[in-house]
Amino acid sequence: MTAEEIISAFGTVRSLADALGRPPSLVWRWKTRGIPAHEFPGIVDEAQRRRLKAITFEVLATHTAPGAVRRSPKPVEPASSAEREMA
Repeated sequence: MTAEEIISAFGTVRSLADALGRPPSLVWRWKTRGIPAHEFPGIVDEAQRRRLKAITFEVLATHTAPGAVRRSPKPVEPASSAEREMA
């Protein structure tokens, strides 16, 4: 299953987004970027609640886009003393 097929199994992007407490725009991006691994537990819980037997951890882990992982924000470099004086 692709990420798009997994999302479609829940009906609509909004339906899955509401169930997970996520913005629909975020869930919509998963169609092209893949579903991040940290979202798997919530998706599997919702699938079980809706009796969607085809949506499992194994399906999510093996059939969504590779590289769909949670990224940490880039570290912020401390401002130099000259930059602090200008601010």
